[in-house]
Amino acid sequence: MRNDPGNSSPRVTEGRGRENGRTDALTVKALAQLAGVLALFAAVVSAGWVALDTVRFLYTPPRGAGLHRVEIPAGATPREIGRILESHGIVRSAGIFAYASWRRGFAKAFRGGEYWLDGGQNVFRVLDQIARGGRPIRRLTIPEGYTVAEIAGVVERTLGIPRDSLLALSRDTALVRRYALKGAPSLEGFLFPDTYFIDSGATAGHVVRVLTQQFHRVFTPAMVRRAEQLGMTPLEAITLASVVEKEAAVASERAVIAQVFHKRLQMGMGLESDPTVKYAMGSGPVNLSLRDIKLDSPYNTYRYRGLPPGPICNPGKAALEAALYPADTDFLYFVANWDGTHAFSRTLGEHNAAKAVSKRRYREWKATRGTAGA
Repeated sequence: MRNDPGNSSPRVTEGRGRENGRTDALTVKALAQLAGVLALFAAVVSAGWVALDTVRFLYTPPRGAGLHRVEIPAGATPREIGRILESHGIVRSAGIFAYASWRRGFAKAFRGGEYWLDGGQNVFRVLDQIARGGRPIRRLTIPEGYTVAEIAGVVERTLGIPRDSLLALSRDTALVRRYALKGAPSLEGFLFPDTYFIDSGATAGHVVRVLTQQFHRVFTPAMVRRAEQLGMTPLEAITLASVVEKEAAVASERAVIAQVFHKRLQMGMGLESDPTVKYAMGSGPVNLSLRDIKLDSPYNTYRYRGLPPGPICNPGKAALEAALYPADTDFLYFVANWDGTHAFSRTLGEHNAAKAVSKRRYREWKATRGTAGA
């Protein structure tokens, strides 16, 4: 019996078509399920990263953040405060600060005003600082020309840090290498005189770091290049500035005094500066005796020519500039007057005459004071 191709072929084709249709449907469904799983996985991973990022922003303080003075406007929202803090580098994100404020229930508890905040803390600790009214800050003023010993006394009175702690750090060889310039015997000359706002809980190490950082901000690369143009090392320039600082009581005379010392150094003469002897003595009398100026110390510029081995105080910016940019004069001597000014001379004869005049005027001034007192 013959097969009828017209009857059998359509049945086979129809069956295979239905089977392929079911397979395609299953494949599409499987792909859809897989896509759903992948989307869910991606969402979980994304949520995880967001959560981790949030935790990092909440609990990791910004790098390099320090003490900041912040003004918070009255009525500012947590997000507005967050933007202020973010601009200061105190927090990483204004949004995270707002979220942390909500978590802590501080959303409506902020008071406007001035705050000192330590940015080296996580968001929650920053919130705690604001809630307490900010960090307790002390105003620390270091006058120009103070020695390390004098600065240690000011720090002790202002911050309660033992004087000996700062003195010990000023001689620590590791800290001297880190904060001073090459060849410096101590941190004398590098604790820059200025007004600082210091955390009342600061350590001696923190104070040293803050003051020396300010020195390096003031003593710029341009000043280093200027010292080299004068044939001096940066340390020699700072040392000369420290002597100028102690000699000059009148601002307008700094550059002239610096010129005298530059000329004496160029001629190989001794500086013959009283403050260098007093520094070597620890604390000298107002007027040195002949015995005093014979003191055997490398800091005694009556006995040893050239500059002392290091600064004799911590000079301010004006003294640094005077040492680097001395006046254009040809004086070789000067003598102090009773009123803090100096008489400058070009020759030894003029200098001796100026000393005699200075002594006479001092006696007259003293006599006038005695008469007025009577």
